[in-house]
Amino acid sequence: MRIAGIDVSGSEIRLVVLTRTLFRTRFEGMARAVVSPEATPAAKGRAARDLLLSQGFGGAAAILGMDSEAAMVRRVVFPFSSPGKIAKVLRLELESVMPGPLAGQALSCVRAGSDGPQPSGIFGLSGRSGRHAYQAAAIPMGVVERHREGFSALDPEVLDLDLTGLCWAALATQHALAAPSPAGQGLAAILGGLVARPPDAASRHPVLAVDVEPGRALLALCATGQPRRVRQASLAGMDPGGEAWFAELCRQIVLTLAAETGFGPADILLFGTLADAGLAERLAARLEERPGFGLCREVRCPADLGSLLFPGQDKARELTVDMAVACGLALRGVGAGGLNFLDDDPSGSSLVREALGLSGQPGHLRRAVLLGAGLGMAILAYGADASVDIQLKKAWLARLEGELATLVAQAAPGTRKGMEPGQYVSVLRDRLREMEAAWPARLRSGVGGGLTQLLRTVSRAIPEGSPVVVGEFTVDGRRVRMTATADAYETVESVRAKLLESGGFSAVEIKGATSKAGGGGVEFELEMTASGAKDGL
Repeated sequence: MRIAGIDVSGSEIRLVVLTRTLFRTRFEGMARAVVSPEATPAAKGRAARDLLLSQGFGGAAAILGMDSEAAMVRRVVFPFSSPGKIAKVLRLELESVMPGPLAGQALSCVRAGSDGPQPSGIFGLSGRSGRHAYQAAAIPMGVVERHREGFSALDPEVLDLDLTGLCWAALATQHALAAPSPAGQGLAAILGGLVARPPDAASRHPVLAVDVEPGRALLALCATGQPRRVRQASLAGMDPGGEAWFAELCRQIVLTLAAETGFGPADILLFGTLADAGLAERLAARLEERPGFGLCREVRCPADLGSLLFPGQDKARELTVDMAVACGLALRGVGAGGLNFLDDDPSGSSLVREALGLSGQPGHLRRAVLLGAGLGMAILAYGADASVDIQLKKAWLARLEGELATLVAQAAPGTRKGMEPGQYVSVLRDRLREMEAAWPARLRSGVGGGLTQLLRTVSRAIPEGSPVVVGEFTVDGRRVRMTATADAYETVESVRAKLLESGGFSAVEIKGATSKAGGGGVEFELEMTASGAKDGL
């Protein structure tokens, strides 16, 4: 399945395409196209469509990441995980934590881990203890509608935020840095996505991903393998890279880290157009001072992002840090899960579906259900095929047994029905032995040995090289009639005498013998009566 992560939040359309198979996620390519900062969603939609087609990715499933500037994102926590209960209270809970009314807002929600004891069981849904957290987002309905219409040519399957792409790019990079796998993402990675996060996830350090662009910074703090806090900070009106711009970036990073306590110092990963090793060094030095002291372990800009995320794939080396959001959106489509504003439902049921991974691209639970259903259908199809094959073979065997019984009855009349195949074989062998024992006697009995023996008797009476040529040979019961030509009357008499001497005929009479015109020999006719057999051969 080919997935296209498309970041449409800035002044560039950024595209990363991945292909998911059962055993591997493969990097297919990336591309970008510059658009005007004032470009409408319709203009961006046309640019994104042309970009996909120009790169040969026209059939890819599109996962769009909108600009999160107008979005409100909050973390809500429940002491229960029942979908029915969440559907009833989630909207009310969001009303209490959002800065404005939810009327006219499109909503979406995704699981964001747990506070307190971790729930046990597959998918993390069966535990009854702990506080279950969700990351909810609201964005004006008009923004969603403009993107839905503007990108209709792509027929997007998911309309998410750029912040979601940054979250999954950060988590994938953190995992690759902690335990690089030269084999790439295989079956183990897919199975890992079907069950709850591994126990060692809680022991990892939190990671703060910062996507740095000239006019804004995206910040995504993840802990225990789940998004914890995401936000966009404005850097507009400042010289990119200047002291004021840098000071504001540091302030936003400190505010984000200080808002979440109890997880220890965080690893900071820099992405975006302005991310490089120099900026990482400046940030590391500034954060060692107060008020950022103790909040940061390491600041790193993963310049080799493609090699980290897709080891062993040469094409992935072209993936740069400014494509991290688009890459994270593609990973979201592969199965990481996320928001989807195309599934908004004012009743709140879509929020539960999204939280459980049942809307948009297949999430953890939906993917497990689909795989289970596919496996069940494969087993049923195999069973049905085997059953049909067995029935066909039984019918074929019954037909063969019927044909065998018919043949045995013809060869050995009187054979009873319902015998086993081995018994039929025994009867046929006995019958053959009887025929073999009776054959010498039939040969001695002249024509009783059959038409072949009769012809052999006549042939012996007319030896090879004899001037006798047989023209017609007729058998009617015991009566045999033969017309032939010979060179002389004496030859005719010689043939008659030899036939009588053979013992195969009790009487041999010459019915006519005439000379052929021009002295060409004698035409004659013999009538013979076979001996030693009843009428009929």
